[in-house]
Amino acid sequence: MKYQIEAIRLIKGDENQLFGAIYSGIDCVNNQKIIIKKVAQSNLKGIEALHREFTFKFNYAAFPEYLDLIENDDELILISKFKDGERLDVFWKQIRRKDQISTLKQIISALKPLMEEIEKQKIAHCDIKPSNILVYKNDDNLQLTLIDFGMAIPFYFEGERKLRFPLGYAAPELILNHLDLVNQKTDVFAIGTMIWKLFADKMPLSHRNPSIYTNLQLNLPLPEDDNISKKLLNILNEATKKHNFRIPPNLMRHEDVKGNLQNAIYERYSFERLHNEILDVSEKKLWFF
Repeated sequence: MKYQIEAIRLIKGDENQLFGAIYSGIDCVNNQKIIIKKVAQSNLKGIEALHREFTFKFNYAAFPEYLDLIENDDELILISKFKDGERLDVFWKQIRRKDQISTLKQIISALKPLMEEIEKQKIAHCDIKPSNILVYKNDDNLQLTLIDFGMAIPFYFEGERKLRFPLGYAAPELILNHLDLVNQKTDVFAIGTMIWKLFADKMPLSHRNPSIYTNLQLNLPLPEDDNISKKLLNILNEATKKHNFRIPPNLMRHEDVKGNLQNAIYERYSFERLHNEILDVSEKKLWFF
């Protein structure tokens, strides 16, 4: 496919960063807005992510629609259709505190068909976070688009991969590289963490030392925060259920680590359960403990 691209604009990144640079532009041949991702050939992890993203084909408006993958000596270029909307974290900052729970209910309901679709395809996104969800408001309804499938893998993945999952939203099975345990509940973990972050306006359990950050994220439940009611916090901790490793996992047998992770995943909420529990949260009593 040939493109004549006009009005190209850098959205974020650099071609040598993990996911490269992202541009918006206009394909003047087809007269449509497009998104252009560029990764330098020297960026091997970025190249791997872009190739993987292009393998996912969706026939659903709430997901990326990939048009072409173009390779030359210097870079790899992924072209997809432009999607309307603003990032969830940007959208959320406009929401008044008293409207946050009602807005969360709209968001979780709009997310439900997307989660059902990728579950049907047996894909875990593995990188759900506010910047990877676009929100488009149509009258009083919210429409969501889930983007950036560069980290996505099939359920119960048994292959090898070079990419490391970033701390913050990643479930323990991702951090410890037990990809054969990955299923929809891996994304539920990220969604629970994401909701906590939206309300608290900061990342939970973060630390400047990556080793300490990893240990906190593997073992501790989501902490209390003045902006999160006890009921909502309990729901989010069920959605982010994890095993408390009293012995560092690297000192344990592989089978024991896997068994502990499996038990925690089994107890973790499904998306359906998370959706239903959030819809049941009282808006009137949200800020009374």
